[in-house]
Amino acid sequence: MKKAFNRHDIQRLSLPKRDVMALSYRIREAALDDNERLIELIRRCPMRGQLQVYLDRYPDFFAMTRLQGDRSYIYVAEDMRGDLVGSVVLIERQEYWKGKQVKVLHIGDLRTHPAWRGTRIAAKFVEIYRQKLLSEGYHHGSAEIMEGNIAPVKAQRLLGDAIKVCYDGAIDLYQLLPIWNYRPSKQYRYRKAEATDLPAIAALLSRNYENSPGAPAFTEEYLARCMEAHGSFGLQNIWIAENETGEILACLGTWDQKSLRRTVAVRLSRFFRLVVRLLAWLGAVWKVPPVPVEGRPLRYLYLRWPACQPTAVAALRNLIRVVMREVRQQGEHQFVAVGFHENDRLKQCLRAIIRVKTKVHLFSHQVKAASESPALVKASGEKAPYVDVALI
Repeated sequence: MKKAFNRHDIQRLSLPKRDVMALSYRIREAALDDNERLIELIRRCPMRGQLQVYLDRYPDFFAMTRLQGDRSYIYVAEDMRGDLVGSVVLIERQEYWKGKQVKVLHIGDLRTHPAWRGTRIAAKFVEIYRQKLLSEGYHHGSAEIMEGNIAPVKAQRLLGDAIKVCYDGAIDLYQLLPIWNYRPSKQYRYRKAEATDLPAIAALLSRNYENSPGAPAFTEEYLARCMEAHGSFGLQNIWIAENETGEILACLGTWDQKSLRRTVAVRLSRFFRLVVRLLAWLGAVWKVPPVPVEGRPLRYLYLRWPACQPTAVAALRNLIRVVMREVRQQGEHQFVAVGFHENDRLKQCLRAIIRVKTKVHLFSHQVKAASESPALVKASGEKAPYVDVALI
């Protein structure tokens, strides 16, 4: 039975042309029996960009949040009828910053039902996030905001004078199109990883992302834990490129998340309509992936943990070509998604790959009374922050 409303729960709003019972809501933590209503709410809140899409998390809304960090806090706004009209997800995780492990709080998936936009629901969620930063010992908070999404950028002003907002650059998010028959170099050997490769893969990732702000500790234990967390991603999804002596030069994970979340296109932009026409034309004469259709899930494959030895970017570039070649041959995925911080040298590995780029801006938030600033981008000579777009 649901807890009764009281005067501390209820916020009075000035919404025109609504029933008096719909003028009130309360904020509370989500429970497992909110699953179906959370799935329905996110469907009603499409995201805008080059594509207007929503994320379908059927059958388990909570499955993705269990993979995104060490602990999650999900808050919902519930009206007097029991309908969910807003939600936010806060993820707690351990990251490395300047060589030490710190506790970070990430805010994301902030949704407000279209009929309730312009109310104070989003502000209430930001206030919860703010209070946690002020009182629960986090080194800093973080957020990613899609380019062109002005409202959440402005909403950071609600954090108040006690919180410092830092701009940490942007993620270059790429959608690779598997429509070309890429030919990888024969200079390297390519294969799927085996259990005996795990120590070398952990060492390669650790070296690649050493001193990268926001990176996890890439130990064998961490990798094993990540690959055991969900059946959709495991050691069988890791590709490696090696030289003729068997030394691992580059690695890359592929992750099909359709069992966790599916991206549904509500409306294709003019650009993507042109892409659809091109794919439809190519499909008549050449093997191409299924053409994207409005109202149906887009078929994404995410690339995770791209890494290489310092002088082996070419090995990683060719490993991506191997993956793209296989994706095209299988004909199951329309897009291969990968992202790098805009200052990351590894972006070179996408050279000559057909792709579409979107920017996602990074922000960090710290209590001003703290002794350190969390700004991840300090000077041009510093290492680029670590990003994992497969978990955004």
